[in-house]
Amino acid sequence: MKKDYWLFIDSMEREYFVRRKSVAGRFQLSSAEVDVLLFLANNPHLDTAADIVKMKKMQKSHVSLAVNELADKGLLLCEPDAGNRKRIHLKLTETSSNIVRAGQKMQMEFIEFIFAGFSDEERKLIQSFCDRIECNLYSQERGHKNERR
Repeated sequence: MKKDYWLFIDSMEREYFVRRKSVAGRFQLSSAEVDVLLFLANNPHLDTAADIVKMKKMQKSHVSLAVNELADKGLLLCEPDAGNRKRIHLKLTETSSNIVRAGQKMQMEFIEFIFAGFSDEERKLIQSFCDRIECNLYSQERGHKNERR
């Protein structure tokens, strides 16, 4: 039996988008703004707009607009790098903490929803498979970069 993985991926994305939209609506934010806040909260070592664009595969214009809106709303601080003033570090403010908590709760509920009925052992296997897929993607991505040189 052949599984259509594209439909599977699409179904997962649609479910996550619905859940993220509920958080966005609750706090009157755009989906991109919620994505930026959650990315920064979940990845504190990746704190620039360039990091968000690269890791989330979001358009630069969407990230830029979201960062500007979040800063205007007092949810984000933009601090120039000491060594490179063009590099801006993004820091969550205390004001964003309720939104971040709600977003992370939504993410955890989403994970519990998609893994409902799976044993701990099955979850570990899935994580192992996902790690291997990520490894394949990373090595493939590096291969494409080397081809361009």
